Amino acid sequence: KTKRTSERLGRRKETLLKKAHEMAKFCDIDVALTLRIRKTGRYITYKSMDLESWPPSKKQIAIAHCISRSLALLTENWQLTYPLPLNLLPHNIERTLR
Repeated sequence: KTKRTSERLGRRKETLLKKAHEMAKFCDIDVALTLRIRKTGRYITYKSMDLESWPPSKKQIAIAHCISRSLALLTENWQLTYPLPLNLLPHNIERTLR
């Protein structure tokens, strides 16, 4: 069972990293992915851009949203307003899988 679980983890990890890379490459999306294997504590990260500033922190995302919203209000141009960030948790994903 342990070997099978380990092999499954390896395949799923590989698939997830491949999909993240494909989204960045083919869909014009910036991707940051962090995995932590609980059993070992090992982290695996993927960034679609090799920039120190990527990925932004939650605070940086909130600030950017506030700035763009303020600019839109000042210029009365609502097209400049970006939607609020979508922060998903496991239960959000599980609902979509049902």
